[in-house]
Amino acid sequence: MVTGITAQLKQWLLYRSMSTDAFASLAKLEGIGGCSETRLRQAFGGRAFDGPLSLRLWDLRNEIETICKKVEPLKLDLSDAAVIHDLLRAWRGEELVVIVSGPNDENADHQSEEKINVSRPS
Repeated sequence: MVTGITAQLKQWLLYRSMSTDAFASLAKLEGIGGCSETRLRQAFGGRAFDGPLSLRLWDLRNEIETICKKVEPLKLDLSDAAVIHDLLRAWRGEELVVIVSGPNDENADHQSEEKINVSRPS
């Protein structure tokens, strides 16, 4: 049975549509050892992480969640660990500008871009 932070992390990955592989790859890019995709799957199957590792993963999750909430109602694509890693590095630099590109509501044949300034909380 999965409990505690591990269970919450598993639910969050499902909620944000982030794959176990992407999260494990991101953890590696962030210098968090001991968190391979296989190890994550084992943890989600009941073999829990040790305390310090689970707390580091939870802190990483919290950082990503903060950014996700800042850009709502838009949804961040969390499928590419390298892109998310770059996003986190920019976020840690105090300010992040997200450029959103998509169909213009008035005319779906035209693209529009919108810049969103997302200031990091102090």
